[in-house]
Amino acid sequence: TVLNTVYKDAPAMLDGSAHPDFDSRLTMTGRRRLENTQQLLQAIIQEGVPGDFIETGTWRGGSAMFATAVLSVYDELDRGDHAGRWVWLADSFKGIPEVKPDLYPADAVHRGAETLSAHEHNSAAGVLLTFERLGLLPFGSGASSRDRGPVRILEGYFNETLPVPKQQASFAQRKLALIRLDGDTYES
Repeated sequence: TVLNTVYKDAPAMLDGSAHPDFDSRLTMTGRRRLENTQQLLQAIIQEGVPGDFIETGTWRGGSAMFATAVLSVYDELDRGDHAGRWVWLADSFKGIPEVKPDLYPADAVHRGAETLSAHEHNSAAGVLLTFERLGLLPFGSGASSRDRGPVRILEGYFNETLPVPKQQASFAQRKLALIRLDGDTYES
């Protein structure tokens, strides 16, 4: 479901080096990277490493949905007692910020990406509704809430949300066991 593998898996789709069909996929992450995420989560569980999963650069949430499903299979998700793991999704849900190659030369490769339409069909509420549709959150738990059970949203650019603001105190109090980084620019 996350990968929408109804179409053929070209090598570039397997490793995530090509952009997918934006209309049908929930993640831009390739199959091999998802398999790596599963292996890392399994190792964390087997070795008893405490902490949550965070995906920075969520887009439609497919990789975080996959991680949630893996953690659910191993009965590792929080059940309201704050003893289990949470899954954090960090994204602006509005595309990448203005590219500033004069300040951050490596970002020059993303010049013009601010206008891409890949971000148009996602929102925090839409991502949470997809979690519901896949059975990863209880139905009707309220798409307007950013803190729904073990799934938590950090909405905004990384430079605004990851240096933890006061309204995200719950994030500051948690440990992270696995961090999946997918930022496009220095400031995103």
